[in-house]
Amino acid sequence: MKTAVRNWVLAATLSAGAVVAQAALVNRGGGMIYDTELNITWLQDWNYAKTSGYTGQGVDADGRMTWNAGKQWAENLVYGNFSDWRLPTMVDIGAPGCDHSFVGGTDCGYNVQTKVGNMVYSELAHLYYETLGNKAICTPGDAVCNSAQPGWGLKNTGPFTNMQSDYYWSGLEYAPDVVAAWYFDTALGFQVATSQRDSRCMSWLCAPAM
Repeated sequence: MKTAVRNWVLAATLSAGAVVAQAALVNRGGGMIYDTELNITWLQDWNYAKTSGYTGQGVDADGRMTWNAGKQWAENLVYGNFSDWRLPTMVDIGAPGCDHSFVGGTDCGYNVQTKVGNMVYSELAHLYYETLGNKAICTPGDAVCNSAQPGWGLKNTGPFTNMQSDYYWSGLEYAPDVVAAWYFDTALGFQVATSQRDSRCMSWLCAPAM
């Protein structure tokens, strides 16, 4: 079944009649968006937990949840006849601490590295910066960041719904301190880690190309 759907996605990508919202995004229908750059499928609804009425330990009524609750939701979700949904992932270089003045770091701060060749450093950052063209509050290369760059923030949501200026969990623990996990802030455009028990974060899922 997955092979058949993957072939359909390829056909849609190459077809002149495919519904393409951004250069790298194909609307598959049924609430799923295929990312041709990352070769994954995103849930179209960025707050599907709330929309679907999902409840559970560590889940708030507005869709925010702890990291463990987000992982459990992903593991149990069956959507579009698929069950291999997960939180977006990234690369953690393992260095302790995080300095937000870093405006072009590998894993932490503003304007983090997104993808080099086949290495994807952050799926959320790549979607936010590269595919949707949104900007962090800090200008890339400005190590001081005394003033906001023009047009910063969540300006383009593409074909997605319920996309908010908020914190979104990554599926990766923080290497120097595994009681924490990574998240991406779509309001200011930065990536950082926080306690896994923090319920300020939203959970939003992706899956293999399917």
